Amino acid sequence: EPEDAEAGAPKVIWESTKERVATVDENGKVTAKQKGRATIVASCGKFAAECKVEVSTGGSTPVVPPDPSKFSVSTKEINSPADGGTFTIDVTANIAWSASCEESWASISPNNGDGNATVTITVEPNTAEKADEQDITFTAGEFTEYVTIRRAGKGKDPDPEPEKIDPVFSVSSSRQVYFSKGNLQYKASTDTWRFADEQSEYIGSANTNISSSYSGWIDLFGWGTGNNPTFASNNNESYTTFTDWGNNTISNGDSYSWRTLTSEEWGYLLDERTNHSKLRGIATIGDTKGYIFLPDKWSAPSGVEFTPNAESWTTNKYSLSEWSTLEESGAVFLPAAGDRYEGSYENLDEGHYWSSTEEESRFAFGFGFRYDSKNKYTQVAGSSKKYGFSVRLVRNK
Repeated sequence: EPEDAEAGAPKVIWESTKERVATVDENGKVTAKQKGRATIVASCGKFAAECKVEVSTGGSTPVVPPDPSKFSVSTKEINSPADGGTFTIDVTANIAWSASCEESWASISPNNGDGNATVTITVEPNTAEKADEQDITFTAGEFTEYVTIRRAGKGKDPDPEPEKIDPVFSVSSSRQVYFSKGNLQYKASTDTWRFADEQSEYIGSANTNISSSYSGWIDLFGWGTGNNPTFASNNNESYTTFTDWGNNTISNGDSYSWRTLTSEEWGYLLDERTNHSKLRGIATIGDTKGYIFLPDKWSAPSGVEFTPNAESWTTNKYSLSEWSTLEESGAVFLPAAGDRYEGSYENLDEGHYWSSTEEESRFAFGFGFRYDSKNKYTQVAGSSKKYGFSVRLVRNK
C-alpha cells in the first residue's frame, strides 16, 4: 500500500528459520514438515514481521506451558566442542516421557522413562565445515521441552572465541542483576505464570479482558498484585500492600528467585551506573517500539550499531536478525506495551514498568518512556496504582 505504490517498491521476502520444521513459499503459505519450532519472517525493505510456529502431532490444540511440578529438564542448551562430548540432563517427571533427536549426530540414553531420570547425551565429532545445531524434543503427555545442541565447526578454531560478556546490570553500587527473558504474563483460567518467549512480545488490547476466569493471557497488572493478578479496582486506595510477582512459580523461569526492581534501582540503572548515558535508549525491533538497556561491560557486536539517547524511533531500528545479534551481546528490550486504565487500553508509543516502591497511599513508582510529537520522556516517576503496567522481573547475580 498505497494502491499506487511504484512498481519498483520492494517485494515481501518470506523465510523460515528452520525449514526442516516448516517451510514458507513466496506467497506466505506455511507447510509443516516435522515436529518442532520455527519462526516465519516476512521482510519488505527495512520493515519486518514474524510469526512463531510450533508443529506438533496434535493438530491445532493450543500449546500448554509446561508445568514444572510434572515435567521439566535441567538444561535448555548444550554447546559442544568440535570433537564432540558427553553431557547429562536431569529430567523431573511424575508421568511417562520420551526423547528424540532431529538429526543423527547425537544419541540419547535412556530415551524414555516413567519418572525422574538422568539422561546422557553423546554428541559426535563435527565433520562439517560450519557450526550446526539441532533440537532434542522431550515429550510427556501434553507437555514438551526442547534442548538445543550447538556444536563448533570442524577441527579447532584458528583463533580462540572472544570472551563472552556477562549480561549483568548494576542497580546499585554493590548489586548487579540479570533480567528475565521477557515481560511477565498470567493466565487466570489455569493460574499459570510465564515469561514472554521474546523480549519484544506483549499482549496489548487483550488486557481489557482481565478477569478471574479469562482463558487468555494478560501482561498488564495493577501495582503489587503478585497474589491477585486479576485485581483491577478503579480506586487507588484499594492497593494497600505490595506483593511481589516474583513470589510465584513461573513456568519458564527455571528455579531462580525473581523479584521486582525498587524505584532506587530503576533510577540507578537509568542515571547512575558507570557509562549509563551510553548504555540505553529507544529502539524499534521489526515494528515493535521499546527501550533498550545494555549490560555494564558491553561492546558492540560486529555489523550492528547502537545510538544512545536517540530522539527518534527510526534511529535504532533493527531487523529480527540484527536484534538477534544484539540480544546475544546481552541487550535487554522493554517493549512499549502501553497501559490499561479504568477498563480501557492505551498505547501512545509508550511503556511503563512497575517498581516495588510505594510513593504514597495512592501512588507508586515505575520506569516509563514515551516518544511522540507532543511528549518525550524517560524517567522514574509516580503513577496511580490502579494503572495496569508491564512487569519485568530480575534476579540477583
